[in-house]
Amino acid sequence: MTPGLVMAHETAGGPGLPTGLAKDQRLKLPFSWMALGVGLLIALLLLKTGALAPEAARSLPLLTLLIVAEFGFFLTAIGAGLAIRHLLAQGFDVALSIALAGCVALAGGFLWLGLRLWPAADS
Repeated sequence: MTPGLVMAHETAGGPGLPTGLAKDQRLKLPFSWMALGVGLLIALLLLKTGALAPEAARSLPLLTLLIVAEFGFFLTAIGAGLAIRHLLAQGFDVALSIALAGCVALAGGFLWLGLRLWPAADS
């Protein structure tokens, strides 16, 4: 057996297929990267459903678009906050700084989209 590899039967009683590095050597993907990836998928979904188009051309109801934009904002804002916390605790990291920049940009975009979609209050 290769040093550093954990066999599946050793961890889950499986057939013995390698699952990667040992538990203490596995790469931990920070939440910020996951938030960035999901945020990009949400942004793509909003663009494909016509969130920026006039009201008649939208394929989803306004309330759904607002909820999805709000979820994307909170997800990417939390990802940016956790990246900042990690950078302050561990020091500068280029990869995490890229994830931070992406999360901040997406959070700003979701905030702008949510405010743009919000119906004007006619008095």
